[in-house]
Amino acid sequence: MRISWGYSILISISAFVLMMGYLAYRSINTRYELVSEKYYRDELEYQKVIDAGKNALTLSRAIQLEFAEGTLNVVFPGEMQAGSINGTIFFYCPTAARKDRSFTIEIDKGGRQSISKKMLLTGRYIVKTDWVYESRHYHTE
Repeated sequence: MRISWGYSILISISAFVLMMGYLAYRSINTRYELVSEKYYRDELEYQKVIDAGKNALTLSRAIQLEFAEGTLNVVFPGEMQAGSINGTIFFYCPTAARKDRSFTIEIDKGGRQSISKKMLLTGRYIVKTDWVYESRHYHTE
């Protein structure tokens, strides 16, 4: 049996409408997460982050991440004294906000902080450190 051109057009239009309906359904049910709920305020404050990043470049070396069995060690530069640093270490997961973790900086005498891997969910993270040492603000990513 041969299909007439009228039925061919009807089938093509129906397939197109079904495909567009499926795409609309998928786009409505897709979750989009903002990097920050307070993105406008954060944008106005970003110059402070830029200045803190420049301060971090003046250090003898950058913050290092060392992976040991079951722990993640965040190693600060040698000029940082234990107990005189105030700040946070933020583990930002770009794919899911529920995986984000923040830790208060509490370094030992060797200038390192240990974080258990059990505290972090599996995934890709961007480590952002933000701290104040001797009234000078530092930031690294």
